[in-house]
Amino acid sequence: MSAFDRHIGHRRHFSRNSIGLVLSEAGFAVERVYLSGFPFFNLYRAIVIARGPALAADVDENQRGFSSRVADAVMAVFRGLFRFTLMDSPWGWQVVAVARKTR
Repeated sequence: MSAFDRHIGHRRHFSRNSIGLVLSEAGFAVERVYLSGFPFFNLYRAIVIARGPALAADVDENQRGFSSRVADAVMAVFRGLFRFTLMDSPWGWQVVAVARKTR
């Protein structure tokens, strides 16, 4: 969990097993759980983790009306790269679950 994750309100990261368990206990039938995000989301996450608290400070500044041209440019590049991210890869860092309500 990075400093930025905590700053934006994330409280937990899930594994394939843990998200499946949470969904099952909540009354969902889990149809599929897979890993996504390789390679470009993984690269993005590595940058977020490396920036740590500095990234949270940048976000706070941007919310006050300041803009970072570098950050805007980097995000524009990643938005394009995310289109080429593999949706189902054993190396992905995002856990994606498909489930349906059973109750």
